[in-house]
Formats: sequence, structure tokens, C-alpha cells
Amino acid sequence: MFEKVFQALFSYRPVVFQQGDFRFDLTTASFVAAGIAALIMGAAIFTYRTVGVNGRPRDRVVLTALRMVALALVVFCLFRPTLIVKAAIPQQNVVAVLMDDSRSMQIGDWDNNQPRAEFLRQQLAANTSPLLKSLSERFLVRTFRFSSTAARVNSVKDLSFGGSQTKIGAALDGVREELAGLPVAGVVLVSDGADTSEASLTFLTRVRVDEVKVDRSFVSRMAESPEATAIVQTIVELARQLRLRVVAEGVETAEQRAVLTRLGCDSAQGYHFFRPMPPEKIVGVLHQLISASGGRIIPFRQEGAS
Repeated sequence: MFEKVFQALFSYRPVVFQQGDFRFDLTTASFVAAGIAALIMGAAIFTYRTVGVNGRPRDRVVLTALRMVALALVVFCLFRPTLIVKAAIPQQNVVAVLMDDSRSMQIGDWDNNQPRAEFLRQQLAANTSPLLKSLSERFLVRTFRFSSTAARVNSVKDLSFGGSQTKIGAALDGVREELAGLPVAGVVLVSDGADTSEASLTFLTRVRVDEVKVDRSFVSRMAESPEATAIVQTIVELARQLRLRVVAEGVETAEQRAVLTRLGCDSAQGYHFFRPMPPEKIVGVLHQLISASGGRIIPFRQEGAS
């Protein structure tokens, strides 16, 4: 009984609060509001003590106490109480799944020239998706579509793949606002990576990033453009300082690969290596690469991995 009442009042079961840290998200506005509330409290006490009021002193004390409690509750809310959950709690933490709904997903370069959207339909179909099934066993899954903005959807069937832009940063900000106050365990982002938003380095300070990519527009122009080469080198050096993995996109020639290696970028993708292939062929290709590597394999995400 107690647990049901607690959950009705605070949205989550007591175990969530036991696993998390309770703290306040303080801002300058919070302190200003608290100061104003304190002045109101002081004025209320002064008024009740100096102005004659019909009624017994005990009634005035009770009215003053009720007003103080109400103002204290307002101040408490203005201080923005936040519950930070450090561990994933089954069926309590939320996982957001973001699906790219832009027109670039209609490009037919996947598995016998099928559109990229077909991969999304096959892998994230609500009834048959192993990924969604696995996530649903542990988390509360919330699905979103995104192009220039993010919006809730019921399933991949709600996608139209007609968005004119792909703004991953704006989409993540929208999801963060949508799920504000919920214990979010993680975000799954499914996109072809064709981000059309204006680049902003502040994104690296707001979202935990493991990897940055060098756009194909710079890679393709390195041979004839010293400026493009300088930009690639700057990105690689900045990523090294931030301890991020760098992957160059759109590598189509051995010359481009050699220049990237010289600049210190040892991870790349493009038609120079392989064309897009269906999932069932990837395992065989990986086994061939492992055999050809002679044991020179570095675990993924380890510093220096390629």
C-alpha cells in the first residue's frame, strides 16, 4: 500500500530513490526567487504581529505557519530537486531510440541498392526487432523520429523519410527536454550520419562523445586543397587532445588513405575498403580480416584502435 501511494505522489517506486542521489539544480534565478520568498515570509510575520486581527492568537499562529509552509514549498520547487540514478534499474530507467526520418534515408545503397530506410524498417520493426525486444526486457523504451527536430512516434511505421534536414544535436536536445525528470539510462541513435546542421564544438561539452568523424567533403578534396588537408589535421589533433577516436568518411582511394595515415588518422571508412553489405555477410568479412591481420587486433574503443 505504502509503495503504491509513494509512486502515485513521486512517479517512481522507493527503490529508485534508494539507488539514486538527491540534489538540487541550483541557478541564479533560484536564489533570487528564494530571496523574494524570504522577504514575503518576513513581511507576513511582521504583518500578523503588528496589525490587529480579529481572532485568537492561536489562529493567527496557525495561519502564519500555513503561509510559511506554502512559501517553503514554492522555494523547494524553485530549487529544482533532481534525482540522479547511477545504476540502471529494470523497468524504471528509460532508453530513447532515435530514428532518422530525413530524405537521405531514401538513398538506395544498402543490400542490392535498397534504400537505407529499409534497413531501419527491418531492424526496428516493433513486433520482430531483436534490439527493441532486448531493450524492452530491461528498460522503458521511448521511440522518436528526427530530422530538423525530434518527436515521439509509436513505431518505425510512423516514419515518412521526408525530412529536409538532419540535425542530430537539435534532436538530442529535444529528447533531453522531452524526457526531463525521467531516469534516462541511454540513447540509441540510428542515422546515416548525414548531419546538415551547423557544426558547434559546444556539443562536445554537453554530450558524452567517444568518436568524431571527418566529413567526406574534406577527405575528397585533400589532394588538391591544402586548406582541406589543414582542416583534417586540425580535427585529428583536437580529437587527440580530447582523447576521442577519429574516423574519416568517404575514403575511396589509396592516396586518401595514405594522407590520412600521415596526418595521424588511423581509422576510416569508405568504398576503398568495402561497399555496404547486409548483416549476414559482415561476420564472414570480419573473419577474413582477422585471419589476414596476423593477430594484430586492438579491442574496439581502446586508445589507438582502428
